[in-house]
Amino acid sequence: MKAIEIEQVSVYYDQVLALDDISFQVNAGDFIGIRGPNGGGKSTLMKAILGFVPLNAGKIKVFGEDPGKYSVPIGYVPQFSKIDRKFPVSVAEVVEMGRMKQGISPWFHYAKKDKQIAEELMYDVGIDQLKNRQIGDLSGGEFQKMLIARALAVQPKLLLLDEPTASLDSEARNEIYHLLSRLNQDITILMITHDMDLESRKINRIITLNTSLQ
Repeated sequence: MKAIEIEQVSVYYDQVLALDDISFQVNAGDFIGIRGPNGGGKSTLMKAILGFVPLNAGKIKVFGEDPGKYSVPIGYVPQFSKIDRKFPVSVAEVVEMGRMKQGISPWFHYAKKDKQIAEELMYDVGIDQLKNRQIGDLSGGEFQKMLIARALAVQPKLLLLDEPTASLDSEARNEIYHLLSRLNQDITILMITHDMDLESRKINRIITLNTSLQ
């Protein structure tokens, strides 16, 4: 079964070409790494898959469905360097946010099941002992595990990650790859990275992107 089908996709930002005639497929159960230079369209491609940016040409299907109309849950881990780590919120609260539904009311509260799932995920990724800690007090590796736990809160069949090991030391990087390899037993993974040592990371396939596929 195809998890992702990308056919002749092109994306422009105004007059600037970000993606040029991109085509590839991801099978269910794959662990795919995307690498390439800064400004090469990697994040744009991920946003296009999520339906966050419109396509100028081509089409994208995720488990046979169009962007923005997915019935299959998708987990997304953004670049943590773009997240305000000074925001006063605990680890548990961030992970629970992954259970929030669109269109919630001002009186929204988490169900018992939501909190239970968040607790189980924090334990599963190894941060349960940090659940009451403020996010600004976390190490880079701990922060990244928290973001992965939040993405897993939707119980996804597909997990998209944008540079999950950026700025981490080698030990933290290895822990993240070990965690992702374990998650890949049940979840299809597509990951943007600058790591050049992907061949040893139990990744099925490496895609090099610089506006077009290289």
